[in-house]
Amino acid sequence: MAMQIHVQVEKVGGQGISITMGVAPERRELYTTADDKLIRIWSLEDGKSKSCITAHKGRITCLVWLNHIRMMMSTSLDHTVALWNAKGECIARSKFPCAIYSAGYSSRHDIVVLGGMKKMFVLQLVHQRDEWELNTQSVFEEHDEFISEIVCTSSGRIFSCGYDGIVCAFDLNVEDKLVVMTAGGHRAKAKCHKGAITCAAYYNEGNSLITGSYDMSVKTWSYDALTAHAQFTPLYTIELKKTVETMCYIPATKSLWVGIKGSSRPFVFDPRTGTNLTDFLPQSEDLKMVSNEHPVKIMASASEVVTMSDHKSFTIWRFNPLACISIIHGHTDWVEMIVKNPRTGDFVSSGADSIVRKWYIPNALYPQLYSMKEGFADHQGSVVAGVLRHDSSILFTGGDDALIRGWSLDDNVPSSSQAGGNGGEEGGGGEANEDGEKESTSEFLNPVKMTLEGHTAKVTAMCMLAHFLISVSVDKSVKIWDSNTGTLWRTIEDAHESVICDVSCSERMDTFATCSSDELCYIWELDTCELCGVMKGHEDEVTKIRWIDELDAWITASDDNSLRLWQSSGQPYPLSASSIRVTETCYSIPPRSLAFLLSTPCHLKLVFSRSSTSSPCTCSYLSCSLSRTIR
Repeated sequence: MAMQIHVQVEKVGGQGISITMGVAPERRELYTTADDKLIRIWSLEDGKSKSCITAHKGRITCLVWLNHIRMMMSTSLDHTVALWNAKGECIARSKFPCAIYSAGYSSRHDIVVLGGMKKMFVLQLVHQRDEWELNTQSVFEEHDEFISEIVCTSSGRIFSCGYDGIVCAFDLNVEDKLVVMTAGGHRAKAKCHKGAITCAAYYNEGNSLITGSYDMSVKTWSYDALTAHAQFTPLYTIELKKTVETMCYIPATKSLWVGIKGSSRPFVFDPRTGTNLTDFLPQSEDLKMVSNEHPVKIMASASEVVTMSDHKSFTIWRFNPLACISIIHGHTDWVEMIVKNPRTGDFVSSGADSIVRKWYIPNALYPQLYSMKEGFADHQGSVVAGVLRHDSSILFTGGDDALIRGWSLDDNVPSSSQAGGNGGEEGGGGEANEDGEKESTSEFLNPVKMTLEGHTAKVTAMCMLAHFLISVSVDKSVKIWDSNTGTLWRTIEDAHESVICDVSCSERMDTFATCSSDELCYIWELDTCELCGVMKGHEDEVTKIRWIDELDAWITASDDNSLRLWQSSGQPYPLSASSIRVTETCYSIPPRSLAFLLSTPCHLKLVFSRSSTSSPCTCSYLSCSLSRTIR
C-alpha cells in the first residue's frame, strides 16, 4: 500500500526556475509551465508530450483544474486569468487590477478564488450563449503582502495564506455570501507564521489546514478551535532545518509529502501527529533515483502524485494497494526466517547474523511500524527455521549448528534498551565494525528454555502438529519431539534420497508432508510415521510445501518455477490450473493462509506469512530477504 514510480520524464523544457503544475485527472493530463509563458501538456499514462500552448504575456503563476466544467484555468503576472478547453483553446480571458499569484476552485460553491497583491478576488463562472465569463462577485483585502496559497475545501470553507504569514478563513453567511468567518466575537484571521507562507495543504479526514513557511516550520491547525472560536490553534508544529517549499496531502496513503529546500527527496509525515515516516516507507528507496534533484512542486489526485524537480524533471507516482507499506531495519546480514505471534501481533525474525530478534508495535497508531524489543543469541551460524508452540509461549529455532533451541517468550525479560539494544534502528547488536568484523553479541539476551540435540546437519524447517514438534534437516532425517519436555519421540532416518527442504502438517488429517531436492514430496502418518502418499510431478528441487485448510490441499513450490496443488492423498488437485507458473517477480498467491518461500532473480528468498488483524490492511504479509530488511 504505497506510492510507486510510474513514469519519469527528464528536462521537460522551459526557461527560468519558476515551475507550476496542474493535473487534469479526467483528461489524464499533466500541465506544466516555466518562465517562458508556455503551457506544456503531458500524458499521465506514459509521460509523453501532447501539445504546447502560448498562454500569457507574463510568467504563469498557477494552474487549477475546474472539475465541474472540466477545464484548466491559468493565472499570470500579466494580470490575466484564462480558461482552456480540451483542445487547448482559450475560451475565456479576464484582466484584473493586479498580478495573480494563486488560485483555487470551490466545487461546493462553484466559484473561483484568486489571490493577488493584498487582494483576494471571488469569481462566478457564467455560461451564456456558448461563451464563458468570469464575473467578480467580491473582493477582500485581508493581507499586507501577496497571497501565496488559496485552499478550497470540500466542505466549502476557503483559506487564504499570504507572504505576510497571515491565514484567513472564509465561509458563506446566511445570505449565501462569502465572508470572513466569525465566532465568539472573533474574526478567523491571524498571523500564523513568523515568515512568509510558501505552501499549504488540507487534511480531509481530519478537517485540518496545514501550512509551511520560510520560518522552516510546518503547522497543522485545529478545526475545532477555528469552528468554535475563529482562532488558529496549532495541533502540532514540525520544526525543520530548511525552508519549506512545497507540500501536498496524498489521499491514497493518507500521508503528507513535504519538499524542503536543498533536499533530494520529499519527506513523508503522518498528518494526524506530525510523525516523520520517511525512513520507514519503501518509496524512500525510489526517491534515491532522483537524488541529484530537489522537489519544488508536489501535486496529487485520487491515486497519483506528481513531483517536479528544480531540474525541470517530473515523476508520476501511482498508488499500488499490493505494494510494501513499511521497511524494518535491524538485521546485519541476510534475514531468512519470520514467525508471527497470532496472540500478541509481535513477530520474531532471524537469519545469517545468528541473532533471533523479537519485534513489537510500539504505537497503536502505526500498526505497520515495528521496533525491536529484544534479541536472543545462542545459535552458531545462520538461523533459518522457526515455529511457535501452539500456546505461543515457546519459540523453536534451528539452523546451521544442527541444534533446535526453545526460547521462552513469556518470561519477564528486559527490553533491548536495557540489554544494550537499539530499538530496531539500523546497526543493531552484532553489527560490523569499521574493519568489517562482527561485533560481540554479548549484549543480547539468552532465555533458552530447552535445547534439542539429535540432528547431525543443518536444520532446514520445522512445524507443530498437536504438541509434537517435527523437524527436518540436511541429514535427510525427520525427527519428532515432545514440545513440552524437549524429548525425542520418533526418528525417520533417510526419509528422502536427498536434502529435506521443508515440512508442513495437516491437523485435520493428522499427517505431515516433507519436500526435498530429490523433486519428491512425501506424506506421513503421525502415529505410525509410515509413508501414506507421494507427490510426484516437479522437475527440480521442491523448496516449500504448505497445507491449505481452505482448499483441503497441499501446495508446493519448486525451482522449476511452478506452484502445484495436490489433494490430501498426494494426487494432483482436480483443477485445470493445478500448476501455477511463476514469472520473474510476480506471483499469484490465492489462499489466505499461505506462507511461502520462493526464489526470484532479485531476492533469493522471500518469506510470506499472514499478519495479525491489527494490520492496517485486511490482508497483509511480512517478507524478508537478502537485503537485510523486513517488509
